[in-house]
Amino acid sequence: MSATSMPLGDGLVYNHVHFYVDSLRSLRYYKEREAEANAFSKAYTKAKRPGIEAGRKLWEQTCSNNAEAPLRDPKSFKPAGQDLVEQLIMGAGWRVVASHACEESASVVVTPEDQKGVKFVVTSTKQILDREKDSKSSGSGDIPDHFKKAHVERFFNSHSGKAGC
Repeated sequence: MSATSMPLGDGLVYNHVHFYVDSLRSLRYYKEREAEANAFSKAYTKAKRPGIEAGRKLWEQTCSNNAEAPLRDPKSFKPAGQDLVEQLIMGAGWRVVASHACEESASVVVTPEDQKGVKFVVTSTKQILDREKDSKSSGSGDIPDHFKKAHVERFFNSHSGKAGC
């Protein structure tokens, strides 16, 4: 059957899952978290996968303790309200492979190591943290339609102002 005679939808293929979130950090921030996760993974593997306490010490040695990403007491961890992209990087070992920031929105693409695996596009307009520090933000000019704030606002309006996919 030729592509022109296929029933509607038969030629569609899965591409990505799109999340709309309240805020995103800068690409620089996410790349710093990736470097920390890589350093921890190397140290943990070199130490032949030590127990929890030794692993925590490696974590403290390899991850920064700065105002942007302070080390937290594990007992104070709350699963709600976390940065989705940071959690995918630190918890699942995923990496940011693309980004776009403009006056109306910012998006990052996060994937696992398997390049044929799922891709998450994460977009925000409400609060884009560290925008001025992200050198790849595009300033003026025409904004492609799919990056326009109206699309993100439509999602939030139809979901009672809540983040989701």
